[in-house]
Amino acid sequence: LKRLVRVSERLPHPQIVQVGQIVNDSIHLLALELHYYQIELVTQIDPSVQWVGLPSELGRAVLYLLHNAIESVTYRPRIYVEFTNDEEAEPVDVKQPDVREPVIKVTVELDESQINIDVMDNGPNVLAENLETIFDPHFTTKGPPHTGAGLHLARSIARAGGGELVVFSPNNEKLNQFTLALPLFDPDMYEIEVEEDAEEVELIGKKAAARWI
Repeated sequence: LKRLVRVSERLPHPQIVQVGQIVNDSIHLLALELHYYQIELVTQIDPSVQWVGLPSELGRAVLYLLHNAIESVTYRPRIYVEFTNDEEAEPVDVKQPDVREPVIKVTVELDESQINIDVMDNGPNVLAENLETIFDPHFTTKGPPHTGAGLHLARSIARAGGGELVVFSPNNEKLNQFTLALPLFDPDMYEIEVEEDAEEVELIGKKAAARWI
């Protein structure tokens, strides 16, 4: 219950957040799904990393990324049309991931310029033409009932906190890494208007690629 409160309680003002605690809370809330799908979870979390912001917003963003990773490595049932005049209509086939040993890796680390929260999975890679489109609202490759809103909301939360969310997915390989980059300890960051900077996004992506193991 304490974990649920930390990621759901909306506080009026930013506060000092233990990033590792929020990430661990989010992981524990999804522990049943991870166990059900027999997903191996690997964590490398620096407990000393602090950030100033809204813990519930950060928790939501991490939950969105974890849900996305779980869906990337697990089987999804075929979608049946809700209404058809054809009694012999076949269900709609949805592309299924071929992941025999699903793994999700979560890291939290501090470098010289930012805080990095990485959520990695060994599901089918995001196609090169979708690397930016996947953050658009309502874009999804998974079919109903998925709405595609999760990654869009996660990026919006990151940017509202002065950070960014980028994806690294080498083509033709089963690797996906989403990096939620946050500014270093800055009590005034919510007073700063964040503008999208293409060069900064590219730099974050290169750092993510360099850290992939």
